[in-house]
Amino acid sequence: MVGESERANHVSWGCDLHTSTEMYAKRFSGKAGEMILNRQSELLGLFLENLEGKKVLDVGAGHGQTAEVVLSKGGHLTAYGSSEKNFYQLRKIIKEKGHSVEFKAGPLYELPFEGKSFDVVISLRMISHVPDWTLFLKELCRAAKRSVIVDFAPGSSLKFFSLLLKEKMEIASRRFTTQSIEEIKSAAEESGFILRDYERQFMIPVVIHRMVKSTLLLPLERAAQKFHLTHFIGGPVLAVFDRMGDECVGVGLVPTLGDHKGRPYAYRDGVD
Repeated sequence: MVGESERANHVSWGCDLHTSTEMYAKRFSGKAGEMILNRQSELLGLFLENLEGKKVLDVGAGHGQTAEVVLSKGGHLTAYGSSEKNFYQLRKIIKEKGHSVEFKAGPLYELPFEGKSFDVVISLRMISHVPDWTLFLKELCRAAKRSVIVDFAPGSSLKFFSLLLKEKMEIASRRFTTQSIEEIKSAAEESGFILRDYERQFMIPVVIHRMVKSTLLLPLERAAQKFHLTHFIGGPVLAVFDRMGDECVGVGLVPTLGDHKGRPYAYRDGVD
């Protein structure tokens, strides 16, 4: 747990500003980067389903990796970051696409919105980098009326090795922590949210895909998904949570924005 002084100085800590830079965007250039972003967008799109008329908040949105998916599904997007500098990359993307997005800057741990202000709250590439991820997740849940979507680095030995490799091989890599699915699930439940579903994105660490700079390892990834290896040792994890309450119907059944597997939600207890 971090102290109050570190929380207060989270802007200088740079956990969201770094992802809005051109240097960071270059990590996702080329065929390998395109493959990584396509996988992320595919899963995000499946989790979101139809957003027509829905209000969506993207916290740490400077990388611009979620905007096109949200807007293509009819969502009204608010991009939020710790500083106006956070939106440099995203503004370029929005201008090129001709989309309309609301921008707002402020503290990451004290979002300037009333509770349940947004149908969906998204935050990618943030949980594993903020000093206090439990407090950060609590604030995301507070702002969400229906669903919260986050990604994180799972804490397996393989992932720990890949994160060490990331620190050594990538310039200006951010500090990170790892979380288990059980830890994230428990923290969300404390804020009244239940895990609807999650997907591990790659078996081979993303940093290795970026080092290869091609889709050379894609056949291995497809084989790993086919034989369910990715489900057990893959990462990063993309997870969607839904608010519990009056809208819940029965135990473990949550009417949400849509279950991407086309079936009632089944609580995944005891996983990881």
